[in-house]
Amino acid sequence: MKDKQKLRSTVLALAVVLLLGFLFPTSASATAEGPGFQSPEDALMAYIEGLQQGDLAQMISTFAIETYVEHFDLAAHIERRNQYDVTMRMIFSNRRRLPVNLPNANPLIKELNIESRRSDIVIGILDLLMGFQFTDQFDLYVSIAPFPNEDFGDVVDFVDMLRENMESMALQSTVFETFMELEELDEFFATENSQLYYDRICRTSGADEAKDTAVLLMIGAEPYVLCATAIRYGERWYLESLGGVFASFENSIVPLSEIFDETR
Repeated sequence: MKDKQKLRSTVLALAVVLLLGFLFPTSASATAEGPGFQSPEDALMAYIEGLQQGDLAQMISTFAIETYVEHFDLAAHIERRNQYDVTMRMIFSNRRRLPVNLPNANPLIKELNIESRRSDIVIGILDLLMGFQFTDQFDLYVSIAPFPNEDFGDVVDFVDMLRENMESMALQSTVFETFMELEELDEFFATENSQLYYDRICRTSGADEAKDTAVLLMIGAEPYVLCATAIRYGERWYLESLGGVFASFENSIVPLSEIFDETR
């Protein structure tokens, strides 16, 4: 009898554990980043595929997130910037926040750093979409559009314009053409300064290697270049950030003609 009661108690306890796990799943086994890639090119192609499919989770998963936070060297970052932003609201030249602002002193802080890193990636994706979709409508170096506004009409018309523009997102019709030789895009890649640039990224991110990768895309009838910085931890590559050397709020993706107008 006692054995049966003990068995029933064990089964009941197990059922409760399983139910709680179903109702309140933990994130311990789930990661925002994917398993990584064999090359920077594979990582960027997976990002482009996610963009084409409108799959935000896939786009985010191509970036180093948990691994990035685990290896991030805050001291190296402060030395690189010559400053520490206590409030995490520092806006740098490319308008990105500091993604990891505290040492991983305890599990809560580590989770907050992971969420901050993930948020920084999402902001970068939004920047890419805004920079491409609204180049003609906004001065992208000015973050505020005041109202009333003669250029946009009333607020309702303005919101309708935003909606219509995003409903027909041209970026989802992106067609991959080829990978680009970086030296052809910018002479910077042929100089010693490029390696110093990657060395600084490695010191901050704790990565074993960093490099930029660029692809030629056709969007409609126009050729564009999308560049990204990738980092390697062990044998696995992840994206570190969009834009690479061309990173800024408005030009993570750049018309091919503009690059050659600026460099030649």
